[in-house]
Amino acid sequence: MGEDSEQDQFQSFTQRIRQTHNEIDTFRIEYSIPMRKPNEHFSRAPGVVLSILQSHKGGTFFEGQGYWEYVQEPVVYIIASEMDILFDELISKLNQNLRKIQTKLKQQEIFVSINGDIFIGSVVENSERKNYPKQFQFDDDMRYILSNKSRLGEPYKIIYGRNHQEKHQWSEAAKLYREAISDLTTPKIPDKGSIEMKDLLTCSVNLVGVLSHPGYNRQLTQEEQLNNDDEIASGVNIINDLLPVNSQSDFKPKVLSYHAEARMRGNRILLRNQRNVNPALTDEALISDGIFALHQMMNHLLNESDPYLEKDPIDDINVILKHLKKLNKVIPDEAAQIVNQIVRQNEFYREDFEI
Repeated sequence: MGEDSEQDQFQSFTQRIRQTHNEIDTFRIEYSIPMRKPNEHFSRAPGVVLSILQSHKGGTFFEGQGYWEYVQEPVVYIIASEMDILFDELISKLNQNLRKIQTKLKQQEIFVSINGDIFIGSVVENSERKNYPKQFQFDDDMRYILSNKSRLGEPYKIIYGRNHQEKHQWSEAAKLYREAISDLTTPKIPDKGSIEMKDLLTCSVNLVGVLSHPGYNRQLTQEEQLNNDDEIASGVNIINDLLPVNSQSDFKPKVLSYHAEARMRGNRILLRNQRNVNPALTDEALISDGIFALHQMMNHLLNESDPYLEKDPIDDINVILKHLKKLNKVIPDEAAQIVNQIVRQNEFYREDFEI
């Protein structure tokens, strides 16, 4: 099948839907996410599942079994709805999600249904797909995708604070994070390494991100800015205390996964580079901590830690590499060695690492 005919197939699919629906309408979208992965590779499916759910602002997902060309394979099925959305906006979102499924999970074809109308085919050029692994080069690792363990019973003020933050509703997000911090520290500070202490860390990271954002700062008076600087400094102290630079934290992986902790350490470097948050930490200290975070990512991926519903680890690794390079002018040799070790164990993902 040629590349032009593949694109024609998808365009025919979208045109068929356009003819049967109004320009603005309600849509039910169903995705099938294959959970098989290239042999000996880590799974990128949890990150794909989370990304698709976030693109639709939510949805339902459950495990199932799929069958494709004589091969039975485990899948995660996602059902999402879109209401009052422009058709072209929906198709753009759909195309992005299908490309994520196909390119990140190395699939020859993908499945999606919109209001019962089905597309089975490819949105990726054949020149790229020919380098994907063959069916016999996948394994059937289908461990249950967990929500991050630390999120069981997560305070709703953190959940809704995060929701406001993603919508750039800075004042509302800050208010909820402050209230959550007060709840967590009253009447006493949580125990070291506890889920509650992890919630305090999450709140502090998110609150510092909000308070240092230009969208929040531009609405402050000069006096409010001074108070804001003090509040940022207080949050930074909590973060530095709970995530000591270049050192193990008190959190066990079942409370805070190495992936999530590494992402927080990467975020600390990002905020220093972009907004001069945490100026007391030297470049050398942040570089060493970025390398430490990459070690954590390697341990998480190569030791087959439980698959959490978290962001794509390669995206997080690339963010850390980008900001290490900004601090050091080039990617530090030790950081490159760590990432290259991850790459050697995951050859089919090689092109996605920015090393």
